[in-house]
Amino acid sequence: MRSNSGIAALLWLLVLVGQVVAAGSESAQPLRIRASIEMTDPASISFTITNVGAEPVALTQPSLPWGDPHNVVLVLVNRRTGETIRKSYPIQDYFGPPDIVSLAPGKYIRGMLNMVPYVEELKKLSKKEDIIAFWYYEANAVDGRSLGKFGGWLEIPRRKQ
Repeated sequence: MRSNSGIAALLWLLVLVGQVVAAGSESAQPLRIRASIEMTDPASISFTITNVGAEPVALTQPSLPWGDPHNVVLVLVNRRTGETIRKSYPIQDYFGPPDIVSLAPGKYIRGMLNMVPYVEELKKLSKKEDIIAFWYYEANAVDGRSLGKFGGWLEIPRRKQ
């Protein structure tokens, strides 16, 4: 069992790696990904993926951050205690060929990642505590090549009652 200081150190390492990954050479990565918290009930992460490259980019719908529950590595932490919040593992099945999303240069797509399937306790805990969401996502083209690795952290403020 890890101590809270061990968990905190691990999470800070994740943040630093995420900052380095997200701050990688944008000219080498054809995508820019922005994330923000949407205070829906419960909170969701809104992702905006923009093609900042010179060529069109094609991704499958299931490969987008909101397309499959396993695409985004998501760790939620109680800001006050540093403890991680228990995660559930949703199941996602696909039938038939995936839809293709094509982004021309300068175009973007937005989607929402609902966090309830990930964390059963989120709804009740967010009424009492501030929560930090650490996320990581690797974008892959239809042909399987990596379009970049992205990550960061977002604060989910305690809901006022």
